[in-house]
Amino acid sequence: MGVELYKSEADLIGVVPKKQIEWLKNDLSKTNNPTIVFVHHSVADDNMKGNFWFEEKPESGLLENFNNNGIPAEAYTVVELEKNKIRVKVEGNDPADYKYNW
Repeated sequence: MGVELYKSEADLIGVVPKKQIEWLKNDLSKTNNPTIVFVHHSVADDNMKGNFWFEEKPESGLLENFNNNGIPAEAYTVVELEKNKIRVKVEGNDPADYKYNW
């Protein structure tokens, strides 16, 4: 799924196109299995005004993140699923580790 950016003087809005949302709904309707959808960007219609990656470098923000020194993140993600827990671990030059319980 991609994001379309709409820029005005006051706002920079990232929107997932309606056609892609419809595709996702249709695809998910074909299974009764629990499903997790991962995306590199927010699926909300967020205002990206002031967001470096979307405002200053939109051409690279969706492809490759760089740390504050301009070094490519070389990132990849490992997802671990358990019954009531998910761990999303980002590896590479700008690592992160997220854990969610429900």
